[in-house]
Amino acid sequence: MAAARQRPGAAALLAACLPAICMAEVNDGQIRPFAITDVDGNVALRLSIDEREQASGGGSAGFEDQQKLETELLLSADGYVYHPDFLEFSVGGGPLLYTQDYSATAGSNDSDDLLFNGRGDFRFFQERPWPASFRASRRHPSVTTSIAGTFLVQRDEVGATFALRRPLSPVQLTLDAFRIQNDGSGLGAVLDDRFDEVSVNAFRAFRRADQLSVTLRWNQRDSRSGSAGLPITESDIETWTIDAYAKNVFGSSGQFTWLQQLTAVRQTTVTDTRDKLEDLAYFSNAYWNHGPKTRSFYTFRYRDTDREARAQRRNHSLLAGLSREFGDYTLLTGELRTARDKDLAFRRETNSAVLRINYNRPVPTGRLNLGANVEYRNTDRKAADDEVQVFDEAITLVGTLPVDLRNEFVIAGTVIVRNEPKTQVFAEGVDYRLITIGSVTSIQRLVGGNIADGQTVLLEYRFQAGGSVDFDTLSQSYVAELRFLRYFNVYLRFSDQDNQINSGNPTTPLNSVQDITYGLAADFPVGDWVTIGGEARITERREDIASFDRDSYDAYTQFNLPWSSALTVGFHKELVDNKTSEEDVDLVQYRGQFRTRLWRRLLLSLAFDTLEDSGGTLRRQRDEWSLGLEMNYRQVRCSLRASDVSETLGTTERSVTQVLGQVVRAF
Repeated sequence: MAAARQRPGAAALLAACLPAICMAEVNDGQIRPFAITDVDGNVALRLSIDEREQASGGGSAGFEDQQKLETELLLSADGYVYHPDFLEFSVGGGPLLYTQDYSATAGSNDSDDLLFNGRGDFRFFQERPWPASFRASRRHPSVTTSIAGTFLVQRDEVGATFALRRPLSPVQLTLDAFRIQNDGSGLGAVLDDRFDEVSVNAFRAFRRADQLSVTLRWNQRDSRSGSAGLPITESDIETWTIDAYAKNVFGSSGQFTWLQQLTAVRQTTVTDTRDKLEDLAYFSNAYWNHGPKTRSFYTFRYRDTDREARAQRRNHSLLAGLSREFGDYTLLTGELRTARDKDLAFRRETNSAVLRINYNRPVPTGRLNLGANVEYRNTDRKAADDEVQVFDEAITLVGTLPVDLRNEFVIAGTVIVRNEPKTQVFAEGVDYRLITIGSVTSIQRLVGGNIADGQTVLLEYRFQAGGSVDFDTLSQSYVAELRFLRYFNVYLRFSDQDNQINSGNPTTPLNSVQDITYGLAADFPVGDWVTIGGEARITERREDIASFDRDSYDAYTQFNLPWSSALTVGFHKELVDNKTSEEDVDLVQYRGQFRTRLWRRLLLSLAFDTLEDSGGTLRRQRDEWSLGLEMNYRQVRCSLRASDVSETLGTTERSVTQVLGQVVRAF
């Protein structure tokens, strides 16, 4: 009985001493059950001023003015629980005080919000065969658009990753799942987007350099984002993807490399209608080094796209080539190509042979480069319909620069332009305009529309199939280039494409083309402080559809100044005379940049870029000035960015002035 009475006392003593035993440190840095290995943080003060004005047709100007002040405190800590191999963590967060004053032609609002940013990353068993991690965060980044200015967005993310590695699994298996939610709005834009994704990857590396990777991925995007100036339709895009990649290397010294990739996609899009897409693509690429001067290459591509009953397209191509060096200066390459392209009402078969030769060697005055490329191609086209449908062609619109569509002979009135989530349809003449020169159609973003500067849009349109025809094409191109006296380069390029109809009756021109370009370039140092350079290019293009002449001139001067300073000024002029269109180009551009280090820690940068194009039917002008200051002193970082952009297209003018100042103190 006495012994029995002693047992609880011993157990209690052991329980009381266990935490002390576990937390005790010994020599050689014994690991503790809980430890903070690093603590840091920073406090930041950010001030931004955004002023915008827009006028059209000489009417009254609309304006948007925004002043925003952010004060943020962020603390973070790294550490582990029980043992670094058991659980490592990194957590952080802090308050964000957000103050905004907004006034515009349409109204105004003021806001004072206290928000919290936070993140946590927890990693289990990272050195074991079964690692796992969990992550979660809430951030409030600022989003800037050319429409709504700058507004705050709440971004929530949560995710987890699990893996199995050797020796538990002969292949490395990784399971990853995450969700990202974005919410925010300004007076001109709405961001309401949720993205979920789950993926499983199997990876195996074997032999010396061989790899095999297979990924199954599911994701879903629900979006109600878009411009407040247009109706917003909720979109739901669900995508299943299987992606397999293989790399094999053969030979004692890796002479033969074979790369393969297989991708299968099944996507369902629901907006006001339901659209289902199935896409299968296979790519194979092989390289064979036969010797020190001989190399062959082989490429096979296959793609099958089915968009329910609206469109079905299948294409595949095969390329085989051989290149060989002769002596020290000559490279000869030959290629054989075949391709098949089939639509519901369109079929095209192409077979071609290409011979390419390049001669490059030093000469007494510099270096000489001569090249020739000759291609013979037969095309057999069968068109059961007059039109071919295109879906979701992605084009990024920067500034007001027109961008060409990928297909020629686009049918007027069939172009539909959407944003990437497919929640909005943009309006021609308000958000963009289409320009047609000969057989080429381009899209141009309009100033003051609902398409943001730099936004990617999706295009749907139809183009003319061109009728049923069998024809041969002989293409030739030649180049002669001489670099001389170390700093100069003169070149001449000539190309010719001629078509010969064998049978059939094309409904669109086949377009024979002859092009000649010649130019002179120089980069000439004047002493140790100044470099002068420039280039002049003259192009004459004659074709059946849309001939043009283009003259282009560039010049620059760079000054290397004391105190780590540099000044660069440049000039660009381009003249394009389209023989069949009034959309010519008469562009003049000046640009410059100055950078210097004031004292030891203060960096100053000044830049300007002014452009005017009066050659087309709409005059285009853009003037941009920017100032940057940056200083680092011990643990304090200060920066200031100021810019003024004025943009004009036709009778619409828009100006944007932005100032962003930031002070960050790390501790």
